[in-house]
Amino acid sequence: MEGDNDPNAEAELVRIEEVTTAFPDRVFAFDEFGPLTIRPHAGASWTAAGRPDRLPG
Repeated sequence: MEGDNDPNAEAELVRIEEVTTAFPDRVFAFDEFGPLTIRPHAGASWTAAGRPDRLPG
């Protein structure tokens, strides 16, 4: 895999080959998406600090 910095890439490719050969009637999906970090980011939906506005009831 060109540009791959994973030191275990070769072992992973061997394991993928083993599994896909052992289960030819199965579908496997792989992607290269890295770890997901969910952190809030300030934006238009964030209210200013202090007392929030209320709708009249």
